[in-house]
Amino acid sequence: MGDVKPVATLYAKYGNVIASGVAEFLYDRIQKDSYLTPFFVGVNMDALTEHMGDMLCVLTGGPDIYKGKDVIAAHKDMKIDETAFNAVVGHLIKAFEDAGVEEADSALVLAELAGAKDAIITA
Repeated sequence: MGDVKPVATLYAKYGNVIASGVAEFLYDRIQKDSYLTPFFVGVNMDALTEHMGDMLCVLTGGPDIYKGKDVIAAHKDMKIDETAFNAVVGHLIKAFEDAGVEEADSALVLAELAGAKDAIITA
């Protein structure tokens, strides 16, 4: 998963809502964003949602079930710029809210994910 480390207490607090629930809310939002949808043409969104849920599960201290690519490999050919990165982060913040995750808790996860920014921005 790269340079992120688990925020162990959050999975115990929220259960799978912080993993699968947030991932579903995130990609529902992204699929409605005309700026971001071109980045996902031809992508199996169900598989991507599952991978994100698994990654969030591990990141928040749940079972280590993530079997996806590491952050660099997953984003290397996507030509993601800072605008797209920030748009996804905005949707992720809203997805945490949609799932009922407290702002202080989502901030912990977002802080860990910020460490992956340089690996995700590839344009």
